[in-house]
Amino acid sequence: MPFVFCLVNYRNVKTKDKRIFFIYVTAVAIFIVVGVIGRYYFGSSSFFYIVSRFYDITEYSLLAYFFSLNIKGKLVRNLVIYSIIPFILYCLYDYLSAKEPGFAFLPLVIECLTLLIVLIYIFYEKMNYLLDTPIYQTSFFWIAVAFIIYFAGNFFLFLYSQNSYHDETFQIQYTVIYSCVTILKDVLLCISTFVKDKSEMKISHISDVPLDFFQPIKNQ
Repeated sequence: MPFVFCLVNYRNVKTKDKRIFFIYVTAVAIFIVVGVIGRYYFGSSSFFYIVSRFYDITEYSLLAYFFSLNIKGKLVRNLVIYSIIPFILYCLYDYLSAKEPGFAFLPLVIECLTLLIVLIYIFYEKMNYLLDTPIYQTSFFWIAVAFIIYFAGNFFLFLYSQNSYHDETFQIQYTVIYSCVTILKDVLLCISTFVKDKSEMKISHISDVPLDFFQPIKNQ
């Protein structure tokens, strides 16, 4: 669904971070189509699980790079970008050490926790700057809120799935929770595609702003 809205609003894809986001939603759409065809048309569960592994790596890599473009601190930005390498290595290790084909729940837990921390840091960082455009009027705000809900809502779900996924009752609960969180995320991502960003100009660090600036009444 977000891919369709991004395609309709492709003319708004002008900045680097929006191009990365468009690549992300395009990749998600491709992986979903390929995975569904392999699972239900060709009846290959192993192929489906392999596709899901590549999906996890692609999702983390693109989102980490996308979020890093919104980080002002150079050190943290580099940490987020270079975190892609150990994540890929761990995904490969998890796949090779698995006793049987299945979902990569532990890599998903790491992805949710890591990117959730990154998003919280980005909001903290933006709170320290005065901008001429309120953050809620930017497309990044809606994208960030969408993924905060997605990562927070699925973190414990993926964590418990490592040992409980084969239980039929848990599978029903898993489907309901994951579907609701994903639908809510997609709705917010669709909203973000209609937001036209204005230039986000940094006025100054909030600690550098004189306190008199916030005093409308001065002593006569």
